[in-house]
Amino acid sequence: MDVRRSPALSRRRFLYYGAAALSILPAAPGLLPAPAFAVGAELPDLERRALELDPPAFLLETAVPAHITASAGSMLAISDRAAVCGTRSMRWDFAARSDITVRAHLRWERDPYRPTPLSDQAWQGTVDTFSIWIYNETAMDDVVRFKFGRDGRTDAWFDFHLNFTGWRTAWVRYDYDMHGRAHPDMNTLRIVAPRRAGVPSLSTRSTPV
Repeated sequence: MDVRRSPALSRRRFLYYGAAALSILPAAPGLLPAPAFAVGAELPDLERRALELDPPAFLLETAVPAHITASAGSMLAISDRAAVCGTRSMRWDFAARSDITVRAHLRWERDPYRPTPLSDQAWQGTVDTFSIWIYNETAMDDVVRFKFGRDGRTDAWFDFHLNFTGWRTAWVRYDYDMHGRAHPDMNTLRIVAPRRAGVPSLSTRSTPV
């Protein structure tokens, strides 16, 4: 009998499979229920194993994980309206300046890489990086802000500009590309909405790589 076992799921293998996405769909006059799939649905094996990583990786294909919550006036749902990896993404119906909170230890560690003119990252080792896919249906002169920190304190942050349509990805190094100063005890990510209400779709890859 040929018994095939699933390969061990590392963060690198997870990136090979692909991951979730945040889509920014057109602004709505009010918060309407998003096309969604059952939050309590049984997770597929790959999605379950991705959540078991430390820190977890969010595929956002079947359900919004318990790690992710939205502030008052906004709503999260898994939707098939836009997708970049897989068939679904997480849709965020948001009010102006509302936010999403992701609670999970980031396990960030300072690395030996130094971005000097003659530096070679291949020789100096890996660099902890945050990555995400965002879908934007209507371009706008505004930003989504990503804030990494310890509970209520912000240690590092960056802005993601929304002056585009379709899918766009970001790979942002904690120690070199963000404002502020990353801290090894960071356990919270807050995603702050633009100044006006709307409906984005997110497809996140991992935190960190």
